[in-house]
Amino acid sequence: MTVTGLDLLQTVVLFVMVLGIAGALLPSIPGAVIVWLAALVYDLIRSFTLRSGAVLAIMTVLTLVASTSDLWLSGAGARRGGASGCAVALAVVAGIVGLIFFNIIGAILLPVITVLVVELVRLRDVGRALQAGGGYLVGWLLSTGVELLAVLIMIALWLWQINGWRAITG
Repeated sequence: MTVTGLDLLQTVVLFVMVLGIAGALLPSIPGAVIVWLAALVYDLIRSFTLRSGAVLAIMTVLTLVASTSDLWLSGAGARRGGASGCAVALAVVAGIVGLIFFNIIGAILLPVITVLVVELVRLRDVGRALQAGGGYLVGWLLSTGVELLAVLIMIALWLWQINGWRAITG
């Protein structure tokens, strides 16, 4: 089965890219990397052109920004909320542990709880600890938005590259 106007390879690549959208919304699944790899494989099979090379270069930059946004936006949000560097570092470790032992929910909640506990112990102030934990959560939500936006732009660029807009929109 193919999308009208796209050949089989283009349809498969587009399907993989749509999976990348889901990856952008779920923690620890690299949605941008999935989309970038799909575009790279397509270009390797169909051979590179000046247009595809330019699109892949832009997609590379977007992938780097999207893939690291969780680290810098979550940390920045926590720091803006008053969290210490130690709380932010422990939150990163807690996110990895949370993903391994408690799946996606653990990857989201365990870092926030970690920031709350560390800041509560450090500051002995529930309000400021909640502010730091909330800052981490807001940063994580922003990073999810950044990755989703990057993935959608990457898919749009790839569709432009293959002249796929006409096939999709009719």
